[in-house]
Amino acid sequence: MNKSLVQADVLASDDRRYRLLEPIREYALTQLAEHGEEDATRQRHAGYYLDMAERSEEWAPWGPGEAAWVRRLEVEYENFLAALRWAVERGDGELSLRLVGALADYWAWCSYLREGRRWLEKARSLGAEASPLLRAKALASEGTLAMAQGDYLPARTLLQDALGIAEALRDEPLTARVLSGLGRVAVLQEDATEARGLLERSVALGREAQDPAGLAFALIQLAQTFELLEDHERADATFAEGLDFARSSGSARLMVVALINLAQLKLKRRDDTGASGVASEALRLARAMGSRRDITYLVMIAALVSGHRGDVERAVRLLAAVDAWSDWTGKIVSLTYHDPAAFAALHARARRQLGDAAYRAVVAESQAMSVDQAADLAQGCLEPSAAHGSDAAASAGTPRPRLLLSDREQAILRLVSEGLPNKQIATALSIAERTVKTHLTSAMNKLGADNRAQAAVAAVQRGLL
Repeated sequence: MNKSLVQADVLASDDRRYRLLEPIREYALTQLAEHGEEDATRQRHAGYYLDMAERSEEWAPWGPGEAAWVRRLEVEYENFLAALRWAVERGDGELSLRLVGALADYWAWCSYLREGRRWLEKARSLGAEASPLLRAKALASEGTLAMAQGDYLPARTLLQDALGIAEALRDEPLTARVLSGLGRVAVLQEDATEARGLLERSVALGREAQDPAGLAFALIQLAQTFELLEDHERADATFAEGLDFARSSGSARLMVVALINLAQLKLKRRDDTGASGVASEALRLARAMGSRRDITYLVMIAALVSGHRGDVERAVRLLAAVDAWSDWTGKIVSLTYHDPAAFAALHARARRQLGDAAYRAVVAESQAMSVDQAADLAQGCLEPSAAHGSDAAASAGTPRPRLLLSDREQAILRLVSEGLPNKQIATALSIAERTVKTHLTSAMNKLGADNRAQAAVAAVQRGLL
């Protein structure tokens, strides 16, 4: 076997993959070209990998099979790109659009935002005569990647174009997803009125289509909209429903999305302890899945938490690391409550505290951190032990931010303190028992409690009931 022309690679999954030695591969390509068989061979190659991509797209991107789907795409990614290059080079718009449509979710998952947008734009330019459904999918995918980069104007234009086609096709699932994307753009730009209208339409269509993943995402964004409108009770109730659908979808990835958004909501309310707990869980899940986009969001959340706690050096280290990742994201990925002024203020505070030379050294050093190194630093900030410093400061006289319980959470905890079980609480408040459980979980996270009884006691001790 040492003299074999074929090399075998054993993957972590114990699968074997075979490859030709590079000189042999080049010779084989030359022979195919000389015998007029290269085009037909590449056509078969592209067809094989298109079929694989579209089959995996159907069953895996949001559900129990998502991790296996990502691993398969990672292993075969160079083959997918080879097929895509060939399709674009020969001007095959239909094949190009089908490939980018199947790969778009992977690009978003792994934060290949710049690369994904480049391929989507090329495919769209070739696919003017392709089917409307393919064009709508490509427009929506490119708009989603643009939104993830914070390019809201092109994102809005692309998504609106996709919406026009989806509505003309009467494709309700696609229409619901595009409306959700447009609503997300509006939330990111803090236009609560427009966001609410778009997202309520998306939720209605999602219920009709019985799409738990799409419905969960729309509900989470709608909850953020109610938060912008300062309707905290409706925000909490809508978030609880969104989390329920995220769990029922079987998608760990969607759970991370839900937890990130919940952490952002808690940050806005200055519930740093609650935000840390939720973000810490999300970061562990995101790292297990290898979702660099979500890791990026969570490192930024950890930076804000560190800044709130006065650890501006760690905050700047985390922000500098994220900034260095722009080679593959294109720019810093936006947060729902992303405030460039807040990040600029953190940098300014660090420069004052450390001195100009030390500050520059910290930034330069941190920009060399790998994703794993930055995630380790963020995890250390978000773990419960990291809160001790802020708790000690509070006991020494520094004011501690007041935890905010929703009216529903307060009502439930009052009944818990009276000894009522969840079933009786649900009857007393005319809500579902699972809704009681969801609000209790939220209250326990905010209060750092391990069970419902501890949460009720902690709320009383803190004067929240």
